[in-house]
Amino acid sequence: IAGDAQSEGTPTFASFAPHLGQVGDRRGQVNGQFMAADGTVSRVEPAGDPALFVAREYDEVSRHNIPAVFAEWTRRSGPVYEKRLTADGPLMDSLFVLGRPVTEAYWVDAMIGGRTSRVLVQLFERRVLTYNPDNPPDWRVEMGNVGRAYFSWRYGEARPAPAVAGRASGSGVLVAGWNWPRGVPVAVRVEMAGAEAPVGGPVAAQPDESGYFSLVIPGSAELTGAVNSRANLRVVAAGAGGMVSLPFSPSPQIAPGSLEGMLSHVERDGANLLLTLAAADGEHKRMVLPPGARLRYAEGGAAPPEAVEPGAYAAAAGTEQNGVVQVARLDLLSVSGGGSVVGYTWLNGTKLRVSGRGWPGGQAVAFGTGTAAGEHERFASLTADSRGNLVGTVTLPGLNAAAPARTWLSASTVSSGGTARVLVPVVSLGTLTSRPLPGMLAYSARGGQVAAGPLQCPESGCAEGRALDLPSRPLTVSLGETLALRPRWGADPLISRAPFAFTGELYRLTGAASGTFVPSGPPVNSTGLLPGRPLSVALPNGMEQGIYVLIVRASWPGASGVLVHSFLLEVR
Repeated sequence: IAGDAQSEGTPTFASFAPHLGQVGDRRGQVNGQFMAADGTVSRVEPAGDPALFVAREYDEVSRHNIPAVFAEWTRRSGPVYEKRLTADGPLMDSLFVLGRPVTEAYWVDAMIGGRTSRVLVQLFERRVLTYNPDNPPDWRVEMGNVGRAYFSWRYGEARPAPAVAGRASGSGVLVAGWNWPRGVPVAVRVEMAGAEAPVGGPVAAQPDESGYFSLVIPGSAELTGAVNSRANLRVVAAGAGGMVSLPFSPSPQIAPGSLEGMLSHVERDGANLLLTLAAADGEHKRMVLPPGARLRYAEGGAAPPEAVEPGAYAAAAGTEQNGVVQVARLDLLSVSGGGSVVGYTWLNGTKLRVSGRGWPGGQAVAFGTGTAAGEHERFASLTADSRGNLVGTVTLPGLNAAAPARTWLSASTVSSGGTARVLVPVVSLGTLTSRPLPGMLAYSARGGQVAAGPLQCPESGCAEGRALDLPSRPLTVSLGETLALRPRWGADPLISRAPFAFTGELYRLTGAASGTFVPSGPPVNSTGLLPGRPLSVALPNGMEQGIYVLIVRASWPGASGVLVHSFLLEVR
């Protein structure tokens, strides 16, 4: 858990397993707990100023105390470089860097540099913090990497195997290598299937202290021709670590194209905007919007870069190279120049509950369906109130089954102040045969989460007697806790891609979890039919502790039957 790799008499991670349980608020009490290598705990006098080891903070979620020496270390301030500026600020976001505490703090004896020292140790979700009073003042609190510790435990001291990768770069090929013996030359070349001799190289590389190297194999007539023709090429590296080869895409794909979807990330980098667009086909595309690109509101007028925000639906046209789209035109389909907004939730397979704001007061707003760039056929109308709010129910006409992912709902009106118009995609699960079905995430109150894929059933009772796949690990929950669920299908809460109804059933799991579960007999608890908003399941207080299976049956708009999601819960 701390100290040298070989540290006899020091607790391991496993020694802490019996001490993961929640404890009460001990703020103001001095920490004097000592853990031996076998995990047994006794009382000791703290080594140093007792004020450093008083419980300063109490995490209400994981229910563990944090001593002052660690709490103060995570709250340090200093010069921070961000967005090309240096200013005083917090040196870390402790929840992001460390996670929540999962144990109390314990004194342990650890071998450090061949000498035994008594240090204070506390386990967090992502890191281990230690306090060693023998270190210089600025280095008494240190942070251990749990992932590195796991790697060493899992693989021992065995080095990872040598690796190599290459990609086209200008007229040559850029090659990088990892995990090679340091200082031992490596010969790197490019081979083409069927050719008797290399088409590029060999070029000698010299791995550095960490076993890494990088180089460019210069372009020759033969290599450039092979790259441009997209021949079957591979990079080969040979040295004391053996020979490694890996195929690579010889030429970056450059092609014009257009995309529609939601902007999930927007970052300003100087004059450019760096965007990520969750496209209609489920892929996430990286995009660069340069200053000269054409940027328009949904009504067609010019928009400023400040109008580009995460959550907006957009249509982009540009050129893709190396997986990055250089945008020439970006239409903000769901962003109105006048601030008009609209969203919807499904009530059943055909009806939508529509809500919006920022519309001309007292004006009729027309709703239609169509493509992002084409004409929209009007099918309903709602009137905004005097404050510009819009609430009502509309019945959709039949969706275009040939291109369901490109069917958009439009809302528009014309008033003395001009035209207001926005578009948002209409997603009907039953017609999306070419896209993956929604998964589902379950979140516990203490911050844990686990995902479950769907089983599609033509009828609601198909899960009975059928083997259901279970996640590889359980989600730890408490008696009486409300378990939050979220569909893994789009990130925008405005259009509410959620089932319109669901049921949750709890079954007690007897025996060890085997990866599958066959429900039989009545469940321990059932929620009955619930609306899809909010999507949550309350665990009854009267349950016994143990392992349970939660089966969620969700009904989606336009889908026949239900989607079944199965979660493994450890109730404590």
